[in-house]
Amino acid sequence: MDFRVCLVEDEPIHALIAHRYLLGFSQVVHIDAYVDGKEAFDGLLASVEQGKPLPNLILLDINMPIWDGWQFLDALKPYPQLREIRVYLVSSSQSDYDLNKAKDYDLASRYIYKPLDAEKIAKVLAEMSAAI
Repeated sequence: MDFRVCLVEDEPIHALIAHRYLLGFSQVVHIDAYVDGKEAFDGLLASVEQGKPLPNLILLDINMPIWDGWQFLDALKPYPQLREIRVYLVSSSQSDYDLNKAKDYDLASRYIYKPLDAEKIAKVLAEMSAAI
């Protein structure tokens, strides 16, 4: 299966690392990168309005300026087609608050600690393929 990925990450070094690893997988055919949740949400909404293909995977940082990952997830709620996109939280946070909050969004099993690497991305892509 081919994957279109939405990468939402404000830290340039983490974004660069994730982007490079994602490009190393032949299944990844497109990557849209955003630096905050608001920018990502606006980009996804524009794709819906313009009839462009949506990503089937979102790698979402939690702690970002403008809109954090939680605000981004809340903004998706009224849009069924956006809620269908599989989201993985990517964070350096190991706080109980963030881990418990991930459970509120049913994302506790899709919480990845930074930095991303080839092994973590391979696992995500395998889980995505198995879910289809």
